[in-house]
Amino acid sequence: ESAETAKNRKVLTTKPINTIFEDYKVAKPISHKGLQVFLINGPSEIKNQTYTTLDRAMKTKAVTVNETGKVGELSIKNNSAKPVYIHSGDIVKGGKQDRTIAHDMVIPPNSKEIPLKSFCVEQSRWRKRGSEDVSKFSGNSKMLSSRELKYAAKYKGNQSDVWSNVSKEQEKLNKNISRLRGKNVDVKQNQSASSLQLTLENEELKKVKAGMEEKLDSLLIGKNKTIGFAYAINGKVYGAEMFNNKNLLKDLWGKLSHSIMDEAVANYDSTTKNSKVLDEEDVIAFINATKTNAIEESEKDINQSTQLLTQETKTDVLFSTIDLEKEKWLHKSYMEKDTTAIAKSNSNSNNRIILRQ
Repeated sequence: ESAETAKNRKVLTTKPINTIFEDYKVAKPISHKGLQVFLINGPSEIKNQTYTTLDRAMKTKAVTVNETGKVGELSIKNNSAKPVYIHSGDIVKGGKQDRTIAHDMVIPPNSKEIPLKSFCVEQSRWRKRGSEDVSKFSGNSKMLSSRELKYAAKYKGNQSDVWSNVSKEQEKLNKNISRLRGKNVDVKQNQSASSLQLTLENEELKKVKAGMEEKLDSLLIGKNKTIGFAYAINGKVYGAEMFNNKNLLKDLWGKLSHSIMDEAVANYDSTTKNSKVLDEEDVIAFINATKTNAIEESEKDINQSTQLLTQETKTDVLFSTIDLEKEKWLHKSYMEKDTTAIAKSNSNSNNRIILRQ
């Protein structure tokens, strides 16, 4: 066999990486130990709209989030002339217990006392904590930090599963932070041992994330084409998020990036050198999984401005948040189901189920 023939054979057997799906392109990953982050670039449709994120709105007193006396429901009042965007999994700190918000929501300008479906992420407290106001919440700097927690809250809607997965997340963080810091660390040593919020504020966790922060905190600076991202841990895609408003993604990036950093620390594996290194095709395959086989769809009105469209197969689910005023999708979240304990959501009067073959 000639050298030229061998060269041609090598070229023919080299498979080009597919980086395109629909109108979007998946970029090469940014990697740190077992974490890989893939930016997704493409066009956005909601351009002439400014959404205020929940954390910014709470800092500027544009909104107030209040207790209602119910674990599963809070209320929010928008005191500003701009719509406020709440991301599912946002954690609000304070009140009688720290809570997480179940669904994405657009809160209209100058709106009065809109209900928020919530789950407790702090099991043992139902009273004032320190100097906090027991009747309302002080801020939003964190969001749910594991796919199991997101699945329990957003898909299953099960408070017991949320509590169980908070405890599991704390135990994993204890183990891995202690290993990485070379000393015993207890992320539950604080004013409320069961609080996920206080666990995520732990100083030792911040030190462990320092290397990831250097790569990820400024990742979107100058990235004017970025519409979303996917991330993988230890050679497995954990999720993908896309936004139809690029400024909203940039404003949320601080919380989103730290959420996946926290998850990467909790799932740190010292044997990650042996894990599969994923490429752009793996991300596209993960996203396209919701388009294969029979798909069940459900539509749910979250409030007057927001609708949730859920599309699912036996193994995967796509949540699409619709801004009803704009009549366009605002956020898409791709998630793999927990196939060991799939639970059907209870249907209600404003759900419409469609079976599509």
